[in-house]
Amino acid sequence: MDKANGEGEGVSSRVPTLEDAVRWVLGQPAPAGSLSELLDLASVGIVLHAWRNSPLEDAHASDWCPLSDGEMMRANAATTRVVREFLMTFFANALDVPVPRPASSAPLAVHDTVADVDALASEVLDEFDDAGLLVEDLLGPLHVALVRRVLPCGYTVAEATGEFFDELDGHVAQELDTFAYVTETYGLRAALYLKAIAGTSQQWWLTPAWPGTVTALRIVLADSGHHHWEIGGYPELSTRPDRCADIDQLVGVLYEGPDRLTAAEARWCVHQAGIGFVRHRVE
Repeated sequence: MDKANGEGEGVSSRVPTLEDAVRWVLGQPAPAGSLSELLDLASVGIVLHAWRNSPLEDAHASDWCPLSDGEMMRANAATTRVVREFLMTFFANALDVPVPRPASSAPLAVHDTVADVDALASEVLDEFDDAGLLVEDLLGPLHVALVRRVLPCGYTVAEATGEFFDELDGHVAQELDTFAYVTETYGLRAALYLKAIAGTSQQWWLTPAWPGTVTALRIVLADSGHHHWEIGGYPELSTRPDRCADIDQLVGVLYEGPDRLTAAEARWCVHQAGIGFVRHRVE
């Protein structure tokens, strides 16, 4: 057997199952350092799977779609904010657990500890078994909110996705059904931890990487000679729209979430400031 080509003893081609993923994630430490961060990351994971990695990408790639790169950044953040609000409400009303506001809106916000997350998981999440309540109070309304709202660009989801809307609607429903299935079969801890683990892979608002991205942008904007500007050149003050002309103001808005930017500000951050890769130019 040619082991160098992946053949022979000890090599398995079996595709991991959902059960494998659940078993793995429950064997890991809590994926977040606080309850607030757990919901931050779970919100990002839900949006990543149900919204971003979906037929929405096909619409985004179409010439007629109003979701430019800057608008996608705003829409992703706005969608994450919607999911986070729904999770906060569900925890407060259905689980009787009040949750602080997003931890990543400021770089050093700390609300509770890993021990609190572990305690919550064992005392609350593992005890929750009402799949009907989950669907009625969280997943059903969340599905409606994700596909029926107006996006920051001013278009509804249906208008922005056009011919791909029905596929998107079905995709969102399927992803939320999977969340319900995992909760019913393996527990709410498993469902949230899987999404939170997915969230850690991103550099979006509400992830641990986001404050570093904002800090990196501040650094390069304060240094016209930084090598970040070797491609495209340093954006002169007179060319910066609105709050982009004031570094402190821009940083404050970005901590609050890129959906708080105007369309012109978001476009500038993506195309002139290179926010998508600035962190790698500083680290």
